[in-house]
Amino acid sequence: TGVNGQAFSFDGVDDHVTLGSAASLEMTNHFTMDAWVNPTAAGGGPGGTGVATIMGREGEFLIGRNTTTGRINWAIANTNNTWAGTGGWNDTSYTIALNSWTHIALSYESG
Repeated sequence: TGVNGQAFSFDGVDDHVTLGSAASLEMTNHFTMDAWVNPTAAGGGPGGTGVATIMGREGEFLIGRNTTTGRINWAIANTNNTWAGTGGWNDTSYTIALNSWTHIALSYESG
Protein backbone atom coordinates (compact mmCIF):
# COMPACT_ATOMS: atom_id res chain seq x y z
CA THR A 1 0.00 0.00 0.00
CA GLY A 2 1.04 3.64 0.03
CA VAL A 3 1.55 6.20 -2.71
CA ASN A 4 4.67 4.46 -4.01
CA GLY A 5 3.72 0.96 -2.94
CA GLN A 6 6.19 1.18 -0.06
CA ALA A 7 4.03 1.66 3.03
CA PHE A 8 3.12 -0.85 5.71
CA SER A 9 -0.42 -1.73 6.69
CA PHE A 10 -1.07 -2.97 10.24
CA ASP A 11 -4.24 -4.55 11.62
CA GLY A 12 -3.74 -3.07 15.10
CA VAL A 13 -3.51 -6.44 16.83
CA ASP A 14 0.05 -7.71 16.89
CA ASP A 15 1.94 -6.31 13.90
CA HIS A 16 5.41 -4.81 14.07
CA VAL A 17 8.56 -4.28 12.02
CA THR A 18 11.89 -5.67 13.19
CA LEU A 19 15.03 -4.01 11.86
CA GLY A 20 17.57 -6.27 13.51
CA SER A 21 20.59 -5.27 15.55
CA ALA A 22 22.97 -3.69 13.05
CA ALA A 23 25.56 -1.35 14.55
CA SER A 24 24.23 1.42 12.27
CA LEU A 25 21.00 1.38 14.33
CA GLU A 26 22.77 2.12 17.61
CA MET A 27 22.08 5.64 18.79
CA THR A 28 25.03 7.64 20.04
CA ASN A 29 25.03 11.37 20.77
CA HIS A 30 22.03 12.53 18.76
CA PHE A 31 19.10 11.22 16.76
CA THR A 32 15.63 12.01 15.51
CA MET A 33 12.84 9.50 14.98
CA ASP A 34 9.32 10.12 13.82
CA ALA A 35 6.11 8.29 12.98
CA TRP A 36 2.55 8.80 11.88
CA VAL A 37 0.19 7.19 14.41
CA ASN A 38 -3.54 6.57 14.49
CA PRO A 39 -4.46 4.86 17.77
CA THR A 40 -7.86 3.19 17.65
CA ALA A 41 -7.91 1.90 21.25
CA ALA A 42 -6.13 2.65 24.51
CA GLY A 43 -3.94 -0.45 24.22
CA GLY A 44 -1.68 -1.79 26.93
CA GLY A 45 1.95 -1.40 27.85
CA PRO A 46 4.45 -4.21 28.38
CA GLY A 47 4.94 -5.37 31.95
CA GLY A 48 2.07 -3.20 33.18
CA THR A 49 3.90 0.06 32.45
CA GLY A 50 0.80 1.69 31.04
CA VAL A 51 2.76 2.89 28.01
CA ALA A 52 2.22 1.17 24.66
CA THR A 53 5.45 1.32 22.65
CA ILE A 54 5.19 3.01 19.27
CA MET A 55 8.82 2.48 18.28
CA GLY A 56 12.25 2.04 19.72
CA ARG A 57 15.16 -0.24 20.35
CA GLU A 58 14.91 -2.14 23.62
CA GLY A 59 17.59 -1.09 26.07
CA GLU A 60 18.37 2.14 24.16
CA PHE A 61 15.37 4.33 23.34
CA LEU A 62 11.57 4.09 23.27
CA ILE A 63 8.66 6.33 22.36
CA GLY A 64 5.13 5.34 23.33
CA ARG A 65 1.60 6.43 24.17
CA ASN A 66 0.38 6.38 27.78
CA THR A 67 -2.69 4.13 27.76
CA THR A 68 -4.42 6.11 30.52
CA THR A 69 -3.73 9.72 29.57
CA GLY A 70 -3.16 9.33 25.81
CA ARG A 71 0.04 11.40 26.15
CA ILE A 72 3.29 10.68 24.32
CA ASN A 73 6.10 9.40 26.57
CA TRP A 74 9.76 8.73 25.78
CA ALA A 75 12.66 6.92 27.40
CA ILE A 76 16.39 6.92 26.67
CA ALA A 77 18.89 4.62 28.35
CA ASN A 78 21.79 6.35 30.08
CA THR A 79 25.41 5.26 30.47
CA ASN A 80 24.57 3.36 33.67
CA ASN A 81 22.42 0.98 31.62
CA THR A 82 19.26 2.31 33.25
CA TRP A 83 16.44 4.45 31.87
CA ALA A 84 16.78 8.20 32.39
CA GLY A 85 13.79 9.95 33.97
CA THR A 86 11.16 9.13 36.56
CA GLY A 87 10.32 5.46 36.29
CA GLY A 88 12.10 5.42 32.95
CA TRP A 89 9.31 7.19 31.05
CA ASN A 90 9.32 10.95 30.46
CA ASP A 91 5.90 12.53 29.87
CA THR A 92 5.70 15.09 27.05
CA SER A 93 2.23 16.35 28.14
CA TYR A 94 1.24 16.08 24.45
CA THR A 95 -2.01 14.13 24.06
CA ILE A 96 -2.75 12.04 20.99
CA ALA A 97 -6.45 11.52 20.39
CA LEU A 98 -7.96 8.19 19.39
CA ASN A 99 -9.00 7.68 15.76
CA SER A 100 -6.95 10.58 14.45
CA TRP A 101 -3.73 10.57 12.42
CA THR A 102 -0.97 12.48 14.20
CA HIS A 103 2.68 12.99 13.32
CA ILE A 104 5.07 12.63 16.24
CA ALA A 105 8.83 13.16 16.42
CA LEU A 106 11.51 12.81 19.08
CA SER A 107 14.87 14.54 18.76
CA TYR A 108 17.71 13.95 21.19
CA GLU A 109 21.11 15.52 21.55
CA SER A 110 23.50 14.46 24.30
CA GLY A 111 25.17 17.19 26.35
